[in-house]
Amino acid sequence: MATPTVVLVHGAFAESASWNDVIRHLYQNEVTSVAVANPLRSVTIDAAYLRDVLDSIPGPIVLVGHSYGGFVITEAGSHPSVEALVYVGAFAPDHGENAFELSTKFPGSSLGEALDAHPVSTGATSS
Repeated sequence: MATPTVVLVHGAFAESASWNDVIRHLYQNEVTSVAVANPLRSVTIDAAYLRDVLDSIPGPIVLVGHSYGGFVITEAGSHPSVEALVYVGAFAPDHGENAFELSTKFPGSSLGEALDAHPVSTGATSS
């Protein structure tokens, strides 16, 4: 079996460079890795983008998500090359759960208190 490529997906308020130290460690241990520039548009759009990136990677893949990136890897995790999902301080949603629900569901989270939703012309909300 081929060694999987580790694909790292950042969350909101971050960028792909936030994985630099992790990538350095993985390469020192001869593990190929890629940090994806998550576009942060919506779970659907971000997962579609991630699936496009995954299409370009040969062999098995381990998806790693941080924070909001957990939503994205969950959505894209059915890609045929994905062997495993790893959540690093990430949302691990059940089907139909959204970030706001999860950020207020458990004691100790302060994210829900920091979000202030604003309706936009499309009928959606932004935070």
